[in-house]
Amino acid sequence: MITNSLKSKTNIYKISLTAYRAVKLLELLIEKPCSGDDIIEYFKQDNITENCANKDTLRITLNSLKAVGCQIKRPSVKTNYCYVLENYPFKICLSKENLTILDKIRNNILNMRDMLTCSFSI
Repeated sequence: MITNSLKSKTNIYKISLTAYRAVKLLELLIEKPCSGDDIIEYFKQDNITENCANKDTLRITLNSLKAVGCQIKRPSVKTNYCYVLENYPFKICLSKENLTILDKIRNNILNMRDMLTCSFSI
């Protein structure tokens, strides 16, 4: 159940609680494997998720991350009863050639910006 204070916090920030929890959980699991209790405690420490930190929201958040392609191992003896992030689709792997091209694009944009700034200041 969403409390009035939680509604006012999300109205201020105009965010989806599930998306916010998903980003926070992804951030936490990238850092290290965590037990369900550790994750719920982590959510309780956050001003936005403090009132909706429970096993149901954890399950929903894990399912949301899995739906977008994250591979998360369930707690077991092998994982020391922790959720383990094995892979996630948000990594960017760029070759040296790609980085060179992106740098050229960046420099061109900066040059265009500088030229526009100079032409308007005359």
